[in-house]
Amino acid sequence: MRERHTPASRLLVLLAPAIAAAGAFSCASSPKTHLAETIPTSHGTGEAAIRTSAEARLAFKEVKGPYTEIGPAVEEMWAYALSVGIERPVIRVIYYDDPETVDPRVARSDVGFEVPVAVAPRLDSSPYRTRVVPSMRIATLTVKGPPTTTWECYGTLERWASSRGAEVDRGAPVHETYVGSPGTPLAEFEVEIAMPLAGERPRS
Repeated sequence: MRERHTPASRLLVLLAPAIAAAGAFSCASSPKTHLAETIPTSHGTGEAAIRTSAEARLAFKEVKGPYTEIGPAVEEMWAYALSVGIERPVIRVIYYDDPETVDPRVARSDVGFEVPVAVAPRLDSSPYRTRVVPSMRIATLTVKGPPTTTWECYGTLERWASSRGAEVDRGAPVHETYVGSPGTPLAEFEVEIAMPLAGERPRS
């Protein structure tokens, strides 16, 4: 099976100086986890889960081009989130195309941050668009380790979900969240990848 979507680890390399200097990435909480377990991955072990995500409002910018070159867009959105008073921005990148089958020069992505309710009024004059990302059933895999080949974990997650009776919607965009704290060594950074699901209910 072909591994799918972006090498998120390369993005972390690009962002490392800004991450160390400016703040942290953090994960949004999940309201309903149906299944979770530790599984082997190319990064040692990872935490896999099948859950229902929370609805979230996202402030974002559309980006077109190689997924390995979106680092500046992430830094831009992160800085803006801090400027409007979000102390720990939840950074989310949504990838719409498979770079194995689409020319990387026209690959589409949205780069943004989740907007807390209390902050929403401050974005009325924002240069960025906002939209609601609906609640959805997803399979997630969080891995920690040096930024090398996180992209290989997509196939691992898809196979794990299938073994648990869940079907990945291969036509749906995938989401990534970057997780860290100020001063965290790159070897300790985490990447959470999320793949929307369709079809059968998961088996326990």
